[in-house]
Amino acid sequence: MKLDWKLKGILEERGVSVYALARAMGNQTHAVKLYRITNADVTKRPRRVDFDTLEQIIPALETLTGKPVTPNDLLEMTFEKKINTKLEAALKNAKPPMTAEMLDQKIYSTEDERIAFQDAMIELQAEKDEARGKVSLREKEILDSFKKSK
Repeated sequence: MKLDWKLKGILEERGVSVYALARAMGNQTHAVKLYRITNADVTKRPRRVDFDTLEQIIPALETLTGKPVTPNDLLEMTFEKKINTKLEAALKNAKPPMTAEMLDQKIYSTEDERIAFQDAMIELQAEKDEARGKVSLREKEILDSFKKSK
């Protein structure tokens, strides 16, 4: 899981400067925090969420823009699931979709090797679907061809 600030995008979208927001928050020391939060370099952004800061940003931003703001507007959470590297490598090194004739020519050294590769591809499909919620067209073609040949 990764949590990141979306404040810079909200400010740009609503036409508010960091300086104006800091002034609306009523304390000039907040300007330093806000500039760090909106820093283009993600590695320099604060790695923790300070509730006091959120409690001050939200009403100040609502006052400046006249639009409601929630913590969900300011923070973005993404989930990163690591996919089995062996299966990922199998997909990257996959041959083009196999036809029945190609399989008949025994592209794989043994039938067991072909079946093992197909099983790995099907397992990878399930993991990718779960992790990303979608699969590229190329991956789908490869997996469909393996499912049909099984």
